[in-house]
Amino acid sequence: MERTRRRFWTWAVTGLAVLVIVAAAASGLFQLAVQSVPGYRAEVERYVREVTGRPVRIGTLELSWRYTYPSLDLHGVALLDADGATVLLEAERLRLGFSLLRLLQRNYQPTSLELQGLTLDVTINTEGRLEVAGLYAGVDDGAAPAREALRPLAAFDRLRLERCRLNVRDERAGGAARRRETWSFGLSYAELARGLLGSTFEAEVTLPAAVADRARLEAALKGDWLEPSAWAGDWTLEVSGLTAGPWLKPYLVKGASVEFSGATLAAHGELNQGRPTRVALAVQTGPVRGQRAPHHAEFQSLESSVSVEILDDGWNAKVERFVLDSGTGLWPSARAEVQARGWSGNRPGDAASYAGHLEFLRLTDLTPWLRIVEVPAGVLILNQAAGELRDTQFTFQGPPRFSVRSQFTGVSLPAAGRAAGIAGLNGELAADEVGGRVVLTPGPAQAELPGMLDTAAVPFDELAGEAQWRRTAEGWQVTSPQFRWKALGTRGNGQLDLRLPDDPDRSPELDLSAQFESSDVRLAKPLMPKHWGSGLKNWLDRSILSGRVPRGTLKIAGPLKDFPFIDKPGVWELDLETAGIQLAFQPDWPPIDQLGAQLKFRGNGLLIESTQGVISGNPIQNVTARFADFKTAELIIDGSVAGETARFFDYLSNS
Repeated sequence: MERTRRRFWTWAVTGLAVLVIVAAAASGLFQLAVQSVPGYRAEVERYVREVTGRPVRIGTLELSWRYTYPSLDLHGVALLDADGATVLLEAERLRLGFSLLRLLQRNYQPTSLELQGLTLDVTINTEGRLEVAGLYAGVDDGAAPAREALRPLAAFDRLRLERCRLNVRDERAGGAARRRETWSFGLSYAELARGLLGSTFEAEVTLPAAVADRARLEAALKGDWLEPSAWAGDWTLEVSGLTAGPWLKPYLVKGASVEFSGATLAAHGELNQGRPTRVALAVQTGPVRGQRAPHHAEFQSLESSVSVEILDDGWNAKVERFVLDSGTGLWPSARAEVQARGWSGNRPGDAASYAGHLEFLRLTDLTPWLRIVEVPAGVLILNQAAGELRDTQFTFQGPPRFSVRSQFTGVSLPAAGRAAGIAGLNGELAADEVGGRVVLTPGPAQAELPGMLDTAAVPFDELAGEAQWRRTAEGWQVTSPQFRWKALGTRGNGQLDLRLPDDPDRSPELDLSAQFESSDVRLAKPLMPKHWGSGLKNWLDRSILSGRVPRGTLKIAGPLKDFPFIDKPGVWELDLETAGIQLAFQPDWPPIDQLGAQLKFRGNGLLIESTQGVISGNPIQNVTARFADFKTAELIIDGSVAGETARFFDYLSNS
């Protein structure tokens, strides 16, 4: 038995050696025959011309063997113009592989084609048509003539490209050519092989330096190579070294720039009848910085994975992982889901709709990018917003139909040219295109009322309440049936009705009423209205040394442009009931102690009435003080005091 095995291996090795010797001899004899019989080379050129549809010139031919498959190598292959002399395309080598079994059956059709060292120059002209130097001029992308020109390649079981280059110039408006750039792609290799169970494709591409380093694509597909609508199977794409470059410019605001490098993108998907049905994306990047003087935005790293299911009329996307390291720290779980409907092909239709759910958004990290990236004008008003949104649900169906629900924490929107600003709000929001409602949970906050109060910002120890808004025939109406606050030694509650007309020539109209109290009037001095004259504000600031307001009321009603309604229709009433006031009404005069008074602000004037107080130990029976007009700062005081004569002499001597 052992002797039989040895004989078998001896015969096998001997047979293989004989085959190798015969193949080498045949290869050498074939090369001699080719060089000595010019007609054979002409036959090969004729065959290649039939395959390519163009005149061809071949430098040298060589027969080689790969395993048990003979191949014919054509070196210095040049594709010529119709004149037979002008070189349109040139490749280093064209290798035609043959099946030994087919050759024995006298079938000389090659089964494989390999091309090395080919350079293609492609131009997308101003009309969006594809021009391939040496092949096509003015052919639409994906047009039938291009497919028919490639039809002869379908006869091969295997196609391979090596060390090839593709130069693309885009002459369309906004294309790379307008910046005098040509995108150059280096093809390390690309191989398409057909088998019994389908076709496989592999490619590795060196991308333009301004885009990325490399891309690798793999696919296992069924269907005709030249009929993309029949493709079905899986594919995988990996891109490494993604870099911010000119390709981002269409998505940026004019004058803005973005910097990042070394990012990676991985995608895996499924095709059915030429249409993608599922796609899984994974993105990873390091620091990303955006700049548009004087604005900037950045984050330190991002890792995200998204799965997309593509339907006949839309798609479903799910963010399964989103890890963002920003300047404010790592985000917590930030998964999200978005559904789109009403799409036709790969474009949204007129009735396209969207619905989604976002677990977490940190506006502080995202809104700075609104000054860098192109966004709708309606979104740009949020470019300085800050805070966090949680459990956000939204729907959108073309402007103006939308709805949104969200919980918010620490939300801020500075005034920055607006009538008011707010910071530190917590609560819940529900809104749609015709109205909405917001409920504030009690907590600290800050309000900016530029041009209204003596202080630029009002810090609230606590602010709570609710507000509603709705669309009317004339504009928007904002109402707050109940709000309450604690701020600067005051506490109170109120109601508000604000009407915002669409007509830019009409002023917003406010109807505000509030009731409040103050435990220390000194703390409330920053709340003095800005329209009060400097003389009045200086007098109040200097004169009021202590005191409290057990009860106060505020009423404002009318067009805001006419505030404080001097000789204009409207109401501006501030009534203060004071107690325990120490008033140094005039320098070098004895102060009034334990003053209890009624202060009535009307328009641009003030009336003070008091029946309680002590001055130099003498009780005040009745005092009236009046600022007829704050602009003149003229104070008129009239009153009567009862007491001992000696104390009056003390008062006069101290005055």
